Amino acid sequence: MILSRHLLSTNRIGIVWAGHSWGQPLRGTEVAPEKVIPRLKETIFKKYNRSIEINEYKNAHNRIRTLEQLSPYKEELSEHKKTKLLNFVCRNNEKSYYEKSISLNSSNEEPENSDNSENSEKSNKDPENSITTNSTVNLNLPLFNGKFSQLVADDVEKSCQENDLTFIIGGDHSITVGSCEGHFRNYKNNDDQILVFIDAHADLNTDKTSPSGNMHGMPVAFLLNEFKTEGSKTGLEWTNSNLKAKNLFYIGLRCVDPGEEVALKKFDVKRIYANDFIKMTLSEKRDCVDDLLDKLRGDKTEILPIHLSFCIDSLEPHLAPATGTVEPNGLSLKDVFMVIDRLKSKRFKIRCLDLVEINPVPENYPLDRSVTEKDVETTIGSGVQVVEKVFNTYL
Repeated sequence: MILSRHLLSTNRIGIVWAGHSWGQPLRGTEVAPEKVIPRLKETIFKKYNRSIEINEYKNAHNRIRTLEQLSPYKEELSEHKKTKLLNFVCRNNEKSYYEKSISLNSSNEEPENSDNSENSEKSNKDPENSITTNSTVNLNLPLFNGKFSQLVADDVEKSCQENDLTFIIGGDHSITVGSCEGHFRNYKNNDDQILVFIDAHADLNTDKTSPSGNMHGMPVAFLLNEFKTEGSKTGLEWTNSNLKAKNLFYIGLRCVDPGEEVALKKFDVKRIYANDFIKMTLSEKRDCVDDLLDKLRGDKTEILPIHLSFCIDSLEPHLAPATGTVEPNGLSLKDVFMVIDRLKSKRFKIRCLDLVEINPVPENYPLDRSVTEKDVETTIGSGVQVVEKVFNTYL
């Protein structure tokens, strides 16, 4: 069981700032904590009379802006202040996997080497939005993401030792490598490492199976014991997580890559697909969740602490329009609330909650996405409601 202080009756809350967007191409999630956390304080913590001690952990969030790996990006950006896009090459030390162009600034145009001819024509006609040639930034993303995850892990480990409940506010979903690592460091036995993953995506790719190469689609693979020899671990050699596939439970899957589906079946991972779930009655949904939670528990009888990783894109798009990857036919907030209730009823104790993939910067979205400030408010509101539900259920 957990080594740190753990008293169910106390009201110490840890909030880990984990603003990070380098696990995927769309900038913006790095500022989400600055938008979400003040809302949490206003909406949740101030409206309850009970005594609450809030402790904030910002080391990772603050230090990412000073990491040495960002120096080439900063220098290049200063030379091309009017350039909205820079050709961005992500390199692994061993090979150039997931090499691509990524927008570094607020922009709606595609990179110069994009196949999108319409956007290329637009930038050619408009000198102000044109792309400066030879503006390539070589940044080792695996190492950079790995360093940030390590900083997040340290913050989360400390918060788990000092608080009864920790909220990790991202950031894209690549931060979960750090949040789970930090949480799970507090357990002697890896059988005590349990992850419930509410997401439209499995995030179970490796660099070998990922169609995109984006690291926000890989965190679970980096954590799983069964994947220790799968794919590159560049930048994450420091991790010690030994999460077992039998202790992993997915809820809300509806966009799973072929390689991920193979792994899910191979290791018989507990999972609920959204397309099936949304067709069930409330009673059927409850029975479905309970059945898999019973299997997750196995023969254990004690209260089991868990890590709940919640991606905002697990929800129906109208509930969370301000996120990088929207998928139709998602979960409702009532579905998520029911899952949290069933976790409590089945004697699982949420010790850490990730809230990830909120992107509150409308101007950063591509041309085919018309995200507004109202959409941002809706998305943040949905995320805050999930945090509030966990808060009310466990404190």
